[in-house]
Amino acid sequence: MMARLKKITVKVVAEPRQPARRISLRHGSQVGDLLRKMGLMREEFIVMAKGRVVAEFEPLKDGDQIRLIRVFSGG
Repeated sequence: MMARLKKITVKVVAEPRQPARRISLRHGSQVGDLLRKMGLMREEFIVMAKGRVVAEFEPLKDGDQIRLIRVFSGG
């Protein structure tokens, strides 16, 4: 019998003012895994967790709150 994979759930809030979403991921997932699951490119967002900017290799824990801030550029 195959063991059940442990999952975590994180709350994601995106800018500007989109409703929060809860995303389930495998235990041991990182910020990059979350972005890939959401179909987002890392270069287009600043990712914040625990009040600080985090890199895509930052590990996620069950119950984490992630804020995505879209990067704008122009001339």
